[in-house]
Amino acid sequence: MGFTKRLIEDELERGYRLTGDFVCSQCFEDDAIRDFISAHLTEHECSFCDRSSEDEVIACPLDDIIEHMMTCVGDHYSDAEAESVPYDNEDQKYIVKTFDTWDLLRDALDTFPMSSKKLTNRLLHAIPDRAWCKRDPELLSREEGLHLGWREFCLAIKHETRYLFFRVREGDEPEYVEPADMLEEIGELIRRYRLVVDLPLGTRFLRARCTAGNLRFETPADVGPPPSKLASTNRMNAAGIAMFYGAEDEGTAITETRQPGDIRASIGTFETLVGLKLLNLVDLPGLPSLFSEKHRLRDEIRFLWNFRRDAVSPVDPKAADYEYSPTQVVAEYIRRGFRYAEGERLDGIVYPSSKGGARNYVFFADRRNVEGVADDILSASGTKKFRMVSVKHMDLPGTPSSA
Repeated sequence: MGFTKRLIEDELERGYRLTGDFVCSQCFEDDAIRDFISAHLTEHECSFCDRSSEDEVIACPLDDIIEHMMTCVGDHYSDAEAESVPYDNEDQKYIVKTFDTWDLLRDALDTFPMSSKKLTNRLLHAIPDRAWCKRDPELLSREEGLHLGWREFCLAIKHETRYLFFRVREGDEPEYVEPADMLEEIGELIRRYRLVVDLPLGTRFLRARCTAGNLRFETPADVGPPPSKLASTNRMNAAGIAMFYGAEDEGTAITETRQPGDIRASIGTFETLVGLKLLNLVDLPGLPSLFSEKHRLRDEIRFLWNFRRDAVSPVDPKAADYEYSPTQVVAEYIRRGFRYAEGERLDGIVYPSSKGGARNYVFFADRRNVEGVADDILSASGTKKFRMVSVKHMDLPGTPSSA
């Protein structure tokens, strides 16, 4: 066998061309690759930025990095031809979504070292261009299975069934999450990613009541959660089931409650009388790099971010009440059916404002849980978890948008 032919066969087996270069961590933007470089330093000089040091090693072989990158990429993507993806000759494309190497590294992964053109070109030369596609394209990925299950859960809740779910599919898609299993799946993700935050005793938050007239709301009964019989449909509760909504700051409290025509607001400051545990939809885990040790968690973390987006996105005020029903069912599950560590119940949810403010709170509480207030329907007394500290009144500037 000739030397050139052997090199070509070795390249095909590896999946990339050797470069013989060395690179330092400053030439890459991806933190996981920087960590990899720091753990594999062998050289005193970088081939790309001309950094050098006589006293310490600062660079590692680029070929080692490319091998690591290709291993990680191979866990998620593959060659469309190797996956036997059918090709549409009429449209001149594969029947599944594909990427070239440039798109895969720059767009799909968002980790391409664009700041160094020399390194960028060397990587593109070392990694042969091909039609990349999702690995096992005929099967749902974990993210796709969760996303499809959540979408069908929402459709079912809105338009098919409100209280009972039945499994309707066979197990031909191992990653597909049945709508009937969606709540338990969300609960498992909450546990796995530790999406629970402790709210200490004495934490303060605000609740606003806005009005188009001259009313002033003074008491905890006026400013706090509504009576059960007057509780309207909201993001996390159905009509007739009161919950206690609040906000982290004054501006968010007003923005979340103000309606067109409102000109005055009464803003109550409340504080917690006990420590509480909340589902934390504010501080979700960051998406790990494709090249980190946690790269296999990317699918679930992407789903969590998309789930939060759906859960807190504004709903058209003219839309039917059932548009809120999926998040209402999830909140009811978190309140009644979910148990965190050692069987603990959660006391509410903290989530980012959909209107550009700070964080919002919804507490699984009603008037009975506020010091000095009773409920006219739910007569049994409840544990006092909140008290109103003060109330202020203010005129509201301008006229809010109806959007």
